[in-house]
Amino acid sequence: MKKTILAIAAVIAFTAAASAQRYNNYGLELTNSDKVETNLRIAFPMYFGMSTLVNNNDSYLERILPQNFVYSLEMASMRISSRRSRIEGSLGVRWTFMDFSLKNKDITFREGLAGVYTPVPIILENLKYDGTKSKIHATYLGIPVRIAYKAGKGKIYAGASAEFLVKGYTKYRNPGYRETTNELFNRFRATAEAGFAYGLFGVFVSYGFTPLFPSDWSNARTLSFGLTLGI
Repeated sequence: MKKTILAIAAVIAFTAAASAQRYNNYGLELTNSDKVETNLRIAFPMYFGMSTLVNNNDSYLERILPQNFVYSLEMASMRISSRRSRIEGSLGVRWTFMDFSLKNKDITFREGLAGVYTPVPIILENLKYDGTKSKIHATYLGIPVRIAYKAGKGKIYAGASAEFLVKGYTKYRNPGYRETTNELFNRFRATAEAGFAYGLFGVFVSYGFTPLFPSDWSNARTLSFGLTLGI
């Protein structure tokens, strides 16, 4: 699936480059009229930040915030702006990678009865585990939509995205071990985001309206925040 998506992005980029009039700060210029300008960007914007879980009543899901890293990359995004107003819109295809380090390093999650994941002591499956780190990871592919208000080099924006799970896994060390656990995470996520930027750099905050995990297991949502590049 990843190879197919990357191939599609490469075809889009090549086609756009062939038809583009020029490259500017907003990407490959596809159309440029007196009213509307349309640009295609590849590999931007990027998001770097941290995530935490809110609406969480499960003690075994306590996290170590500085180690809960989130990184997002828009493989391709289309930006449409009006020359007669300060409003700009964009639509993209985005990868999101989320790591959550568990505060209780002695547990991980395994599928139990009726397909429900439960916390289990790592020592039960690996007697050599030294309690270094235990975390869970989810990768999502999403379609973000944003609207922004521009003022010179600055902009304020808000948006939403629909995201679909690509892969989930649990991981611990030492010794290192990773196990695919797709059913640990919700297959679909709906998020809202907002932020502001000046030039290439900015800040963002994002909230997950849907639970990160299946609702019969946990009702926790994600709250992410950090820096953006090329928003």
